Amino acid sequence: MSGRLSMEKAKSIRAKRELAQELTDVIEFDRKRGSGTRNGRPSRPAANSADSEADDGEEEEVVIKPAKKRSVREEHVANQSQC
Repeated sequence: MSGRLSMEKAKSIRAKRELAQELTDVIEFDRKRGSGTRNGRPSRPAANSADSEADDGEEEEVVIKPAKKRSVREEHVANQSQC
């Protein structure tokens, strides 16, 4: 049984090493590529005047499109599954 425990321990150590190497590779890639962020925070687009005018306390109107009409075959299948 002692051989089995050492194999499990070896697999655990190997998995930890692979994870650490992968993390190092990701960090190195990010440094080389540049993440396009400053101070670790993503940049936000600048607000234009149209957005600031629309934000005067009024809510925007939400447009709801009508549902797509089913074909005759789809209706038949829907009716059959209800029975």
